Amino acid sequence: MAPQGILPSFFTAGRIPLDILSEIVVHWALSDSDAPWKASVVCHLWRSAVLSTPNAWSRVNICFPMLKKTRRRKIGTKNHNKEKDSEFESQSNAANADLESAAESESESSAELEDDDDDEDPSQEKPRPLGLWLSRARQSDLFIRMKLGFSPRIDFVYPAIQDLVEHFPKIKELVLDDDSYLLSLNQLLDMFGPAPALEHLTLSIIKHREELGPTEELTIVKGFWNFLKQTPRLRSLKLSKCLLGPMPPATGPQLHLKLRSLSLDGAHLFGLHTVLKTIQPFLCLEELAFTSSVPCLIRSNAGVHPITLPTLVTLAIDDDINILANFTVPKLRSLILDKYLSKDDKRSLPGLLSNLFERGTDLRSLTISFAPITKDKFVQIFQHIPLLEILEFRDCSVDMQSLIHSTTSHHPLCPQLHTLRLYSSHLADGASLLELVVVRKQSTHCRTITTLRIGDCKYIDLWDVQRIRTAGGPYLDVEYNESQD
Repeated sequence: MAPQGILPSFFTAGRIPLDILSEIVVHWALSDSDAPWKASVVCHLWRSAVLSTPNAWSRVNICFPMLKKTRRRKIGTKNHNKEKDSEFESQSNAANADLESAAESESESSAELEDDDDDEDPSQEKPRPLGLWLSRARQSDLFIRMKLGFSPRIDFVYPAIQDLVEHFPKIKELVLDDDSYLLSLNQLLDMFGPAPALEHLTLSIIKHREELGPTEELTIVKGFWNFLKQTPRLRSLKLSKCLLGPMPPATGPQLHLKLRSLSLDGAHLFGLHTVLKTIQPFLCLEELAFTSSVPCLIRSNAGVHPITLPTLVTLAIDDDINILANFTVPKLRSLILDKYLSKDDKRSLPGLLSNLFERGTDLRSLTISFAPITKDKFVQIFQHIPLLEILEFRDCSVDMQSLIHSTTSHHPLCPQLHTLRLYSSHLADGASLLELVVVRKQSTHCRTITTLRIGDCKYIDLWDVQRIRTAGGPYLDVEYNESQD
């Protein structure tokens, strides 16, 4: 008998039950959208399994790369003459190309995929026939990602959209990555018909567009509101390096009120007025996120009136925290500040949070990253959030003596706190953490700490964690990852 954990030499993939093999391919497709095609050319058994699993074909990546001579064979344009090729490479008048010849060319490239016997691996080098892929998905929900290169072949884009038309009612998630100077996001959205099942939409402008500058023609998606009328179930919208145009006076049956989640990436490219105009129509938002990988330019609040988001529950800012001054969020439960803070931000953090909490909020969870928090700042920040239950610090220099000392008073800081997470908090030490656990356990005015997460804290070692576990008793759950220093 083979040792435990080692498969016998006669065990092969052919012995895997079909239902398990189908599940493997479905999960594989989550990380590699080409997985079902690769699986279908392994052997007869694998092909049978993947063809009988429509969910495996539900993720579709459609890419129209930059036009290059080296890619012509791959995209199946061998029947186009040289004059047409140079025409498409030079100017955007390729939009007037003959669609019928494009369709013939595409069908020939699909046939070539099936019949060509070259030494190249067909699962790696050739495009996938879109119509065949979609037919294999049958009635499964579709997750579509469409990426346009800097100068895509327009006569390939239109037929691909036409192939999708009959499948629009099945699209549940749509991602449009636009790097083209020939087609704007507005034009792309106009091509799409009604999508009644669509719940998640991502509109993204990538590197080449950003190099051209944040002009209104390139970055303001005015066609969104007409598209929204055709997507009654849309709940989540992500905008990357683009924003929405003004909402028209008549947008139908107030479909914009149904949006629950909005994420803005690269809002630093726009003025504060433009950013707030994008957010303001969505009065029923429950989640709002700002993300950016570069320093932000949203600094001036002069002449800008705060907007009220009455149903917002989660606010995440990996961007300029000064934008906090522009919101009133009475039902906010979770606030995440995840950004390297500049010197100005460090000085304004307590004031910004104090003003936010004074305008009304029932915050229960707070995450702060990359900020030194002294005793005085700790008191200024946390005296206004008595209902806080979960507190997390990441890469922060935190002095928790104020939290310890206030526990014995009649007005302790964060009396409802029960979960504390410390990651890369270099001022936190084992003795202080032990004292905090003990005094909170003995206090009659505060909840006991029941969950403690410690990771990569220089002055907390395994011996400290063992003492904290002993002091906390059986109701304290401690998770510890040792410092890498």
